[in-house]
Parts: sequence; structure tokens; C-alpha cells
Amino acid sequence: MVDEKFQEVEYLHQVFIVDDFKTPAVLPKMLEEHAQIARDFYPNAKYKLWGGEELRRFLKQHFAPEVLEAFDTLTPYSYKCDLARYCLMYVYGGIYFDLAVKMLNRWDIPSHYGMAAFTEVYPGMDCWACVQTSLLWSRPGRREWEIIIKEIVDNVRNRYYGPHDHYPTAGPLLGRSIAAAMLEQPPGTDDQYIGEIRYITPECELQNVTFVSPDRTLVAARNKLRAGDIAELGVTGANNYCHIWRAKTVYGEKQHIWKATDRHLVVDEVGERTARGIYIPKGAQGRVMYGPFTQLPPGNYVMDINFSEDTRYQKFYLDIASDGGNVLFDVEFALPAGAEGRHSERVYFTVPEGAKDLEFRMRVFGDFSGTLESIVVTRPEEYEWEAHNSRIVLDEAGTLTPEGIVIRQGEKGRVMYGPFVNLEPGLYELRLEFDENTTYSRIQIGVSGDWNKHKLALREMGSDRRSYHGEEKIFFKLTEPMGGVEFFLFVDGSFEGTLKKIHLQPTQPGSPAYSVGQAHLREHAQQAVRPFSDQAAGAAQSADHEPKKTLLTSLRRKLRL
Repeated sequence: MVDEKFQEVEYLHQVFIVDDFKTPAVLPKMLEEHAQIARDFYPNAKYKLWGGEELRRFLKQHFAPEVLEAFDTLTPYSYKCDLARYCLMYVYGGIYFDLAVKMLNRWDIPSHYGMAAFTEVYPGMDCWACVQTSLLWSRPGRREWEIIIKEIVDNVRNRYYGPHDHYPTAGPLLGRSIAAAMLEQPPGTDDQYIGEIRYITPECELQNVTFVSPDRTLVAARNKLRAGDIAELGVTGANNYCHIWRAKTVYGEKQHIWKATDRHLVVDEVGERTARGIYIPKGAQGRVMYGPFTQLPPGNYVMDINFSEDTRYQKFYLDIASDGGNVLFDVEFALPAGAEGRHSERVYFTVPEGAKDLEFRMRVFGDFSGTLESIVVTRPEEYEWEAHNSRIVLDEAGTLTPEGIVIRQGEKGRVMYGPFVNLEPGLYELRLEFDENTTYSRIQIGVSGDWNKHKLALREMGSDRRSYHGEEKIFFKLTEPMGGVEFFLFVDGSFEGTLKKIHLQPTQPGSPAYSVGQAHLREHAQQAVRPFSDQAAGAAQSADHEPKKTLLTSLRRKLRL
């Protein structure tokens, strides 16, 4: 019997990337124990823990600029680690093992093999060739790593997501690259030593993942509870690739874009998934979809719901929920008479601290026909509401039309209030946009917060003569976060025209708009403005008393006679 010869392991690699990109002097206790076990199995190997800064220098030295650019572009630290480990395998070879991997036995790879890994199949993964990335061995310069490095660079360039959070950089891509490298070799070649992953307790939250080599040796185990989360390992400053992938910001995107073809937007009672999105036939009633169960940082957001050009509706309902159904925000989009639907609707909402598993839920009522194409969420740099937005409430004066709120000369009082938006502290410019034919002598614009409990601003503008006006703007300041902020427009009977849109722009300290706003606030600090509606009420009250005063004066005169 001939003794089997095994590969010598020259290097042991681990990668550690957190917010500061520093390499820690000491690992958390459990992770240090994992590293020491590996060093004991391979006492002649050179062990190296790579931090973010060292990896950037390594990539810059050994690879084309687009590889470092891809590394820098990837937001999830786990994805950066994936790219880095493949590059380390290509340049140095040796064993790479994740922080959570505990070696149980020496991994002996027969000498005629050039690389080694473990296949893995798990719920939600459709790729039959998926390969686990957390324990790898290779000789340097292998074609598998060359292929996957190029594929990741292409994925970054193309902003590729795939159907699962492992597709951009991990198991499915590694499996395909291993298969592609094998196909390039002559028939009969067998130089890839591929074992398998086994779940000892797949029914439990702690699945006890084990790495079994082709010779049935139990090589290693991994007992991490949650994918994407290394906080349980005692590591701080990490991020979660699962959350980032689900939020669609893997490549540093400012917008979160969910196409309606995404399976994480779940088709519910009505609707059919097509190549364009979710199609809703006319007459359908019920909930169209829910999902994507994402996590967003707390703060204010704007959502655009985008439809196909042939979409028609009179109304539909949308709510935003978290944590299994806790409704954070809801709105009914109802169009004015004569409107037949729009290609998109916009809504502003706030994510509170600690909210998880955010889902957007849409419901229709029989008059909707068309296709939901995408949902786009981003941080608002400015705010804009069309006058017929459902969050703008028509009040004493004006008529709602598809073009906006039409006010006729002679109408008096408050035209509208809303949209009850949540705002952060700052100096804001509020601008009301009118159509080109709008004329008036005077109007008043007001702002209040906390559902009209706090009066923030009321300004009167105009002159004694009617003239054309395309817009008016005022400034107001918030010293603390404020919910339920609403705007008002008052007219005195001189207004003839249409309110089309409302614009709100936060100003930045040092900007020209900020300086103008500060001057505006100083100028109007002492100005006391009485709303036209109050003036009208006061005038009516005075008119009611005037005849009595006249009659009393007349009687007194008669008594003197």
C-alpha cells in the first residue's frame, strides 16, 4: 500500500473588515481560539489576519485598478471579504477560513489537487453549483480565482443583485467559476477536491454547519446563528450584507429600487407577475402585493410608486408596515374627477428607530387597470406635492381639478392645508407654484407643526393692485424634529388662478438660500399677521354690531330732543 501524499499548507489567511478598516491587535476570545486551533494543525504555515487597510494596499499592488475600485464600491463588508479572499487565494494560495469557522481536524488535500472547497445546498438557493466560501484551499495562480475576480468586477459594474443575497460575490458565483475553470481543462482532468456542507440540526436555529471532505473527514464546523451578522462573535463596527442586499444598496446606491419582478415583493390576492411587473386587471379588488421586508436606517424618506404608461385608476391604497404588520403610515391615492390615473405617485414617510422588516402593501378597489413596475425609496433632498395630492386637503375656497386647485375671483378663506409631513430641524424654503395666468393682490401663506398645535409662520405678500404671480415663497425654521407639519394658503377674494404644486427645500448653512432665509426671518420676526378668514369673521362681527350702535345713537339723540 502506497502512503497518500498531501499538499503542504504554506499560508493561513483570515480577513477582518469593520468600520475603521484597522487590523485588530487582539481578536475576541472565541475567534482567537479558532485561529489558534488552525495554527496548531499547521504549525509550519504563515498565519495572517488581514484588515481593510492592508487589503486595499494588497489589491493595489497585485491587481488592475478596477479590482480595487470594485472592492471600494461594495458596501457590505462581507462582500469585500469575499473579493479579498479570492484575491489572496490567487496570489498566495493556502487556506482561507472565516472567523466563525472552527477547525476540527487537519484538512489533508491529496497532492494532485490544485484547489479545494465544499458544495452547499440550502433553502432559498436555486443554484445547484453553490459552493461555501468560508473554508477554501488553493495553490496560487489558479484559474478559478481569476474567473471569479473578473465576475465580481463585472457584477459591480453592472450593479447585479441576483435572486439571493449570495449571488453578487459568494456561493453561486464561486460554484460557477469552479465549473467554468474545469470546463477549460482537458477531459478526464480531476484537480478540484470538493467536499460538502452538512447541517447536523437543520430544524434548529443553531444548525451546526459542518464541513465534510470527500474522504469523509469532519474538517470543521461553524455555529454562527444568523447570516450576515457577526456581532454574536463579539465583533463591533460590522454591517449586515443581508440587510444591505434587501435594501438594494449593495453598490452604494442613493436610491433603494425594487422592481416589481423582484420575488421579495410578494403577489397577494390580486395581480399577476409578468416580465414588466405586477399586472392588475380592471375589476380586481383586494391586496396586490406586500414586501420586501427590508430594513432602512431611521429617518425621513420619499417613495415613488411607478406604473406602466397604460395604467388607469381613480384610487388605490398604500400602507407601510414593520415588524410583522405594525402600520407606520397609510394613504389613499384618490384622483380628482376627470383624471384617469398617473404613471407614478409620490409619498413621504418616516422610519422610526428600531423598525424592522419594512413592507409596502398596495390595495385596489376595482377601478385599477395596469402594471406596477417599481417602487423607489430615497432620502428626500427636497419635497414636492402636486396640489391634488391626497395629503393636501381642500378647505373653504377653490375647486380640485386634474391641473390643481382652481380658485375663482371672489372666493375667500383658507384654500388648503396639509400634507402633515415629518421634518428634521433646519431652515426651510416653502414655495407655492401657480399657473402662468394666476393674478391676485394679496395672499397669505402659513405653516404649523404637530398637527396644528404649533404656529410656525404666517406671511402676507402682495400689493394693493392685482398682478400676475408665478410663485410665492416663505421661510420657516425648526429647532427640533417636528411631525405633522402642514402648510396653508389663504385668499381674500382677489385671487384668480390655479395652485399647481407645493415645493419644500431644506437650506444648507452657508448657502445663498440660507442667507436669504435668515434675512427673511429677521425681517418678519415682529410682523403680526391676522389670517384673512379671521379678518372676514371680525368684519362680519363688526357689521352685525354696527346697526345696533347706530340705532342706540339715534335713540339717544331722540331722548335729548
